[in-house]
Amino acid sequence: MNDFTHNPSDLAEAPSQAMREIKFRQPLFDNGKFKNWHYWGFISEGKFVGVAIGDKTIQEAKKTSQQFTGLYDKNGKDIFEGDILSNGYGKALIVFEHGKFGLKFDDGYLRAIKSRPDFEIIGSIYENPELLK
Repeated sequence: MNDFTHNPSDLAEAPSQAMREIKFRQPLFDNGKFKNWHYWGFISEGKFVGVAIGDKTIQEAKKTSQQFTGLYDKNGKDIFEGDILSNGYGKALIVFEHGKFGLKFDDGYLRAIKSRPDFEIIGSIYENPELLK
């Protein structure tokens, strides 16, 4: 039975616990290839860490930044927008659409992200773009 949906209202908003961490990760590149992540936002005891600019403008740097969903995979790893997840049956990309986070599957279906303890992060759109092919 296929329980996926195209309905944008089915995408889950980030959890409404007391307050989730407001943090982002920004891919850093060396000669056009992914190098590592720079984490920014309110990530350390309520202190703000800024965007890494390098040779980009702040607006350009923010365009590639990905937000933390407030959720964790089955191994306890933070799930960010742009992560590629697998549950052994298929892969899904974490997206932020219609003001909500969701899972976009290989066939284009969107599904609520909510709590996904059966999924594991296997990569990201910057580290492993080949996983989306």
